[in-house]
Amino acid sequence: MSDSSQLVLIHDLFKSVRPDEILEDLQKFGVSVSASAFRNPKPEESLGLYSLAIQVVFGKTIHDIKPEELSGKLYETKTEVQGVDFSSENVDFLKNAIGNLRLWRYSQRLHKVLGLGEIERYELFNPTAKSFNELISAFVVYLRFRQALYSLYESSIQKLDNLAELDLRLDENLKNLVNENDKFKNSLLEKVVEQESLLKLKNELENRMIVANEEFNNARETKKKLEIEKEKINSLVNDTMLSKSKARFTFDDLSQHFSTNIETANRVYSELNAEYISQSQRLEALVSDVERLNTLHGSLVETLETFELLKSNLEEHYNEVIIPHIKSLELSKRLSSQTESLKLKINQLTRTRDSISKNIELQKTLQSEKLKKLSDELQAKVDEAHRFAQESSNSESGLKVKIYDMRNLASQLNTKAQDVRKNSQELFSNLSQRIQTLYDSIDSYNETIKLLNKSLTNS
Repeated sequence: MSDSSQLVLIHDLFKSVRPDEILEDLQKFGVSVSASAFRNPKPEESLGLYSLAIQVVFGKTIHDIKPEELSGKLYETKTEVQGVDFSSENVDFLKNAIGNLRLWRYSQRLHKVLGLGEIERYELFNPTAKSFNELISAFVVYLRFRQALYSLYESSIQKLDNLAELDLRLDENLKNLVNENDKFKNSLLEKVVEQESLLKLKNELENRMIVANEEFNNARETKKKLEIEKEKINSLVNDTMLSKSKARFTFDDLSQHFSTNIETANRVYSELNAEYISQSQRLEALVSDVERLNTLHGSLVETLETFELLKSNLEEHYNEVIIPHIKSLELSKRLSSQTESLKLKINQLTRTRDSISKNIELQKTLQSEKLKKLSDELQAKVDEAHRFAQESSNSESGLKVKIYDMRNLASQLNTKAQDVRKNSQELFSNLSQRIQTLYDSIDSYNETIKLLNKSLTNS
C-alpha cells in the first residue's frame, strides 16, 4: 500500500459515515439494517447490532454470552444464604437475567473500545436514534480503522520481507566472493610453488649453459690447434715424400755411376739402406700420427656437432621456457597487487553489507515505532471524532470550531505522512544505490577473475 492510499484511508475514517456506506459495510457480514432503524430503532435491531459488534471485536457469539438460552439449562450456583435458591423459582427469569448481565458487561467493554460513553443496562433494551446511530457509526469506523491497520501492517511486513531477502542474497554473494578469493589464493600459492621450481630449473640450466659454453670454447681452441698441427704434419709428409723422391733420383743417378769397387759399393749400399730404413720408419710414424690426428679430428667434429645441438636446445629452452617464465614472474607480481586490491574490495563489500544490515534493523525499528505512533494517533482521532459527534448537538459555533480543528489535524497528519514517505523513499533510494554499487563491485571482481584465468591458461 502506498503512502497516498494510506492518507485516503485515514481521511475516510474521520469523515461523516453515510447510512448507505454503513449498510454496504455491514452487508459484508451478511447483515441488513432497515432504513427506519436509523430513525426509530427497535430493541431487537439494537441487540443484534451489539451481538455482531461483540462477535467481531471480541470473538464471542451470543451463544457464548448466553449459553443458558441455547442449552435450556441453568448452571446451579449454590448460595450459602439461607432461604435463597436461584435454581428453584422463576428459572426463565434467571436465565435471561444472567445472560443479559453478561451481555451488558460485554457492551460496556465494547463502548470503551469504540470510544463511546458508558451504557446502562436499560439502554440495551430501550435504544434511541442517537445511541443507535452513534453505535453503528463507531462500529463501522472501527472496522475501517482495523482494515487500514491490517493493510498498513501487511505493507510493512512485505517491505521487511523484501529487505530480509535482499540481506540473504547479499550474504550469499559475499560468501561466493570469499570462496572465489580462497580458490584464487590456493591457485596463486600453486603458481608461486611452480614459479619457484621453474626459477630453480632456470638457474640450473643457466649454470649448465655457462659450463657448456666454456667447454665449447675450449674444444674450438683445441680444434684450431689440431688443425695447425695437422697442417704442419701434412707439410712434413710432403717434405718427406719430396726427400724420398730425391733419394730415389739420387739412387738412380748413382746407379748410372756404378763403381766396380765392391767395398765402396757395399759401403754406399749400407749407408743408403740405413737412410732408407730411417726414412721408412719416420714415414710410418708420420702416417700413424696422421691417422691419429684424423681420428681425433673426427671426434672433435662430432663433439662440435653435439655442442651445436646443445647450444640450439639451450637457446630454444631460453626462448620458450626462460623468457615466458620471466613474463610469468612479472604477471605474478601484477596478480599479487590485484589480489591485494581484491582483498580491499571484499573488506569494503563486507562493511557495506554490515551497514545495510544496520540500516535494515534501524528501518524495522522506525517502522514499528511509526506504526505504534500512528495507531495511537488514529485511536485518539477516533475518540476525538466520537466526542465531536456527541458535542455537535450543543451549539453551532462549537461545531465550526471542531470542524476547523479536524481539518488542521488532517492537514498535520497529511504532512507527517508525506515526511514519512519522503524519508522512506530516501532510505530505499540509498539502499538501492548501495546494492547497485555492490553488484558493480561483484561484476568487476568476476571480470578480473576471468582475465586472470585467461592469462594463467595462456601462460
